[in-house]
Amino acid sequence: MTAGVFAASVLDYVPAERLPGKVPSGSQSLTLQLKPTTKIISQICNAVQLQARIGFKLEIDYSDATAKSLADQYANAYGLTMVAVNR
Repeated sequence: MTAGVFAASVLDYVPAERLPGKVPSGSQSLTLQLKPTTKIISQICNAVQLQARIGFKLEIDYSDATAKSLADQYANAYGLTMVAVNR
């Protein structure tokens, strides 16, 4: 069986601008602006034939019914076989 496991939430956002070089340690504060990225799950699912597609979804402060509804929406949107919801 060929399966894909998708846990790519770390790719949801990237820095809006890249700084040249290292930020010196000891700075008083640093503000980081983030911008959303393209969801790679749809790109991979369309490019690779998989018999099973497993996704992960982190949701906070949702009821069981709401978490299940979100998991169902996520599964339908990306053609996933199963979604593990972390709460």
